[in-house]
Amino acid sequence: MKKLSLFLACFLVGAFLTGSIWAAEKVKVKKVAAVLVGPIDDHSWNESAYHALMGLEKEGYEVAYVEGVYEPVNIVPALRKYAGAGYDLVIGHGFQALEGINEVAKEFSNVYFLGDTGYIKKDSPPNLAVADIRDDQTGYLEGVLAALMTCTNKVGFVSGLDVGELHRNAYGFELGLKSVYPQIEFHKVYTGDFHDAEGAREIALSMIADGVDVINVIGNGVSYGALSACVDKGVWVTGNTWDIRPFAPKVALTTGLFNWLPIWKEVIKDIEAGTLKPKIYWATLANDGHVMTPLNSKVPAATCRQIEALKEQIISGKLVIPPEKMK
Repeated sequence: MKKLSLFLACFLVGAFLTGSIWAAEKVKVKKVAAVLVGPIDDHSWNESAYHALMGLEKEGYEVAYVEGVYEPVNIVPALRKYAGAGYDLVIGHGFQALEGINEVAKEFSNVYFLGDTGYIKKDSPPNLAVADIRDDQTGYLEGVLAALMTCTNKVGFVSGLDVGELHRNAYGFELGLKSVYPQIEFHKVYTGDFHDAEGAREIALSMIADGVDVINVIGNGVSYGALSACVDKGVWVTGNTWDIRPFAPKVALTTGLFNWLPIWKEVIKDIEAGTLKPKIYWATLANDGHVMTPLNSKVPAATCRQIEALKEQIISGKLVIPPEKMK
């Protein structure tokens, strides 16, 4: 028994010193690849990842990506391709990659993986983390702004699917609205398709015909459609993910921009320190993972000051967006 205990102790010490215990290993991240579920010029979710990749490239990392890989059956081989090609960090950018990235991460224990949006599963391997975005924070600010700018007390929300960050943004937006005016009339519609621009436009036009005079939009082609309706009818609009101001300078109130670069760099820092764990890395207003653009020049000065004060309270932690109560 003493010999066995001595052997076990020597084995554990040797494993620790040689770095064969996975969590103790440290690596230098040099190569980063991403599998994007849509095109890099969608002015939305995938373009935000592309800009983060280009930011890493400017800092000296070797980067690669493949775009438009939407179906999970195609995502898995794309992840495997980069993992087997010597990339240190492989990113699956979209909830569509969640199952596949868990599968591939188990196959390549010497490669690190990051899923953008999702959750950590009970059996997620130690070389996998998740990045997600607290767009309920900017959603809240957009909601307060919408409630202060509406003249009809009717406000709308148009998106593609009721999932992840889209749901989170709608939740924060409604909280913000009702913090100003609890009885405000809130019209919320999901088209069921991220790319249904025409359907989103018709939904927005129907809302406007019903008296809605501020609309919040989020999600690829859906944003384009709803935005075009707001431009045509002269209705205020708030955007998310990409900067809508160049497309609607007269009616765009603000945008909640997704900025993945500081979050990915935080993940890389933990990889190199040997401290990466299966957890969610949140993009927030406080860490610049989420950025609110300047308000439209037509927004009254007092309203601008109110929104800025609320933003600073969220950043400082004085104002906390409460967790959603599950029904």
